[in-house]
Amino acid sequence: MLASTLSMRGMQMRAGNRGFTLTETLVALVAGLVVVGSVMVYAISAMRSNAQIVAGARLMQQMRHALDTVSGEIRRAGYYEDSARFAPGSAKAGLSDAPVVRSPSCVIVRYDHNGAEFHGYRHVQRNGIGVVQTVTTRGVEPECAAQAGGGLWSDLTDPGTLDVRELEFAPSEGAGGCTSMRGFAVIAQNVDVHLRARLIASPATERTLAEAIRVRNDIMASGSCT
Repeated sequence: MLASTLSMRGMQMRAGNRGFTLTETLVALVAGLVVVGSVMVYAISAMRSNAQIVAGARLMQQMRHALDTVSGEIRRAGYYEDSARFAPGSAKAGLSDAPVVRSPSCVIVRYDHNGAEFHGYRHVQRNGIGVVQTVTTRGVEPECAAQAGGGLWSDLTDPGTLDVRELEFAPSEGAGGCTSMRGFAVIAQNVDVHLRARLIASPATERTLAEAIRVRNDIMASGSCT
């Protein structure tokens, strides 16, 4: 009886120490692969998201630089020694005589201190890539329609990294409003600028910037607005 009891206990101990079966091992392996796969998918998604954030930040930085350059120039436009000749209704009044001359994709800012000085910004296509170009001239107004690859115009944005899809200036005659003040007609000017671009290395990364610009130097003419 004692021998039989000891024999049964020995069999139970051997059965308890035999380890995992093949089925149990496969189930554990599959479960581990599922967990590892989920972690990898999350990690890859996080890396892609981080890369998109970095690309978007780099794109916005380059766009902001271009827009700040253009808007800063427009804000400082003017300083005319003989601003009365630009009054509405005068013989020389018109788009070409306004301190800011603009078309849908080109703006020319003019100053007349120390002689007429012009600063221009435009959007052109070069080899299928959109570029913001700039030019500075003295005495002669630059041509917005000049050839993109030659002449005085130079690139403000890098066509190797940035594809400018749109650069638009609000269509206007240059007068954003007129106020009669102490015998003068004070003519305000406002420009809306819209910039849209994408990264060459990541075409899906596209951003848009817009800014309403108030020209600081109002045109002042003798008389009233009526």
